[in-house]
Amino acid sequence: MRTAFRALAISVALGAGTVFAQEPLKEPPKEPPSAEAPKDLMPHGAGRFSFAPAEGGYLRLDSATGQVSFCSLGSAGWTCQLAPDDRAALDAEIARLQSEIEKLKSGTANAEPPRPKAELTPRSGNDDSRLRFPTRDEMERARAAVERAWRHFVDMVYDFQKDVMKKD
Repeated sequence: MRTAFRALAISVALGAGTVFAQEPLKEPPKEPPSAEAPKDLMPHGAGRFSFAPAEGGYLRLDSATGQVSFCSLGSAGWTCQLAPDDRAALDAEIARLQSEIEKLKSGTANAEPPRPKAELTPRSGNDDSRLRFPTRDEMERARAAVERAWRHFVDMVYDFQKDVMKKD
């Protein structure tokens, strides 16, 4: 009911030729408005709506809600249609993303850290789980293996040097 009353008041005001101390509406301009800021863009007085000439009619700005409508003179009188507004779609997308961020934050706050696949704790009651130092014999065998590998490496370097000297 309230919306219908507003629409009736607007159509009566537009039909009367003045809207909230605006200049009387005339025929729609035949030429597009100039690039300069026309004086028509500034609202006169403390009116809620301001109008600006546009091709084929007028643009109406509602200063209370920020909605823009295109008003034109038709066979039944002046009619205004809301201009497409991407702001509502952008606000909806922002709200969706913010709720998704909140869900993700609450999900990560309550999540437990991942468990390792293999059990890393030592087995209890088993002799294999204790730390065991190598015996003297094992240390001697390891030393002998490293010594053999080192001697083999030194022999390879020596042979390589002899081969290089022969080729020069």
